[in-house]
Amino acid sequence: MPASAIAIVVSLFGGLALFAGLWLLITAALASFSGWTALAAAFPGGSRPAGDVVRRQVYGLGRVQEKGVTNAIAAPQGLYLFPMLLFGFRRSPVLVPWSRVRYRESHKLLWSRWHEVDLGGITVVKIGDRLLAVLREHGVSIPSDALA
Repeated sequence: MPASAIAIVVSLFGGLALFAGLWLLITAALASFSGWTALAAAFPGGSRPAGDVVRRQVYGLGRVQEKGVTNAIAAPQGLYLFPMLLFGFRRSPVLVPWSRVRYRESHKLLWSRWHEVDLGGITVVKIGDRLLAVLREHGVSIPSDALA
């Protein structure tokens, strides 16, 4: 194999390794900034419970904005949160007991609306109407005008 072809192959693999390393570094930093690592330490999720997965309803966690990265399952024991596969580094699943899930407030900006929910006093999750309705169905106290 000519030296130029070897250089191209080495550059390609080096670039892929650099991209993967940066991806892991950034996802680890975001997990920390969002409060996910502290949440996972306090409320480890274990294996995925049975139930319907609510997708694209988590808009942010802590200081980190996201759209569709975190999925939720309303389990009998609590709110189970887990990330998409590509964002799973340093984000193990969490299971916050229903007694530690508390509605805080709702926000509206132009046509967008979201709700803030406190998770065990550790971090705040920003969610959409569909997930808020699921929380209400599982006993979380939600004001009647929050879903109006």
